[in-house]
Amino acid sequence: MRALLRADWLRLRRRRDFWIIGIAVCVLSALTFLAAYRSEAADPVFPDAAQIRQEAVDFGFFEGTPGEIEAQIAQMVQDQLAQYDTQRQDWEVQQRFSLQKYAFPQSLFTLLGSAIAPILALVLISSLAVGDEFRFGTIRTSLLAAGDRRRFLGARLVSLLAMTVGLFVALVLVGSLLGLGLGLVGADLGVSTVTIDAASAVAWLGAELLTAMVLIALATALTVLLRSGALPLLLILIGVLVELFVANLPVFAPNELLAGVPQAFLVRSIRTLIGDVGLDTHALALSEAGEQPFQAFEVPMFGVAAIIAAWGLLFVLIADRRLRTMDVVE
Repeated sequence: MRALLRADWLRLRRRRDFWIIGIAVCVLSALTFLAAYRSEAADPVFPDAAQIRQEAVDFGFFEGTPGEIEAQIAQMVQDQLAQYDTQRQDWEVQQRFSLQKYAFPQSLFTLLGSAIAPILALVLISSLAVGDEFRFGTIRTSLLAAGDRRRFLGARLVSLLAMTVGLFVALVLVGSLLGLGLGLVGADLGVSTVTIDAASAVAWLGAELLTAMVLIALATALTVLLRSGALPLLLILIGVLVELFVANLPVFAPNELLAGVPQAFLVRSIRTLIGDVGLDTHALALSEAGEQPFQAFEVPMFGVAAIIAAWGLLFVLIADRRLRTMDVVE
């Protein structure tokens, strides 16, 4: 196993496409983070007294003598300026609160968010890492070198786990540097009023890693079944949409007999676990995830994590069974 892991390390670290995908995820995440900060840090622009007055003259309708009309316009300008001042004060209060999610350590969670981009990138990488063995006809040589097909699969999954951890560590570093960098350059980061819960933060990151590995196992199983790395990512996206459609069928609606069945679905379990643990971290960006999936009966988060892990084990068993029984014709 150690020799196989070393061989995977020597082979996969030289894959330029993997480096390009990983770097692209980090760069895209950083640009999205900075664009979001710039949008929220920008102050709204309100018309001044002259502009309000001119708009009133051009589009308003007033009755009375010239003096009465002038008084009406002046009152209108005064009322409008007071309204804009109130809006500006409300905006500044909200801004002082919301901008703190771009300061360290809140910036880590703001940059990672739901981790959709890195997880999709890892699914693509796993499909390519296994699928290219069939595409280039190297699967026979790899299996002969491994001596055991199960050992080959295990080594490849461990290598993908290492790449997953590496990508998440890189994103954590990018989020830290961006948060600290904004503070060093004197950017407006609001007033810190929310403290991150360390234990929940570790649990949330573990949930993200678990999700990534389960989807990697699914991509690996699909790749082995199809003998190709081109379709798994597309099939996974289609599967997510199909599950969302099925989970929202009337038979699974709240208060129905089968309302609890969707809690065993993979995507529903992932949303429940990451959403619940994310709220416990007190990270502002994670609190904006929206409404949590309906639960017909309360399941502890360890139970939800076990459901997700069980799906991952099923995918690994499918991949193992297929790889050990398939005829290698490539």
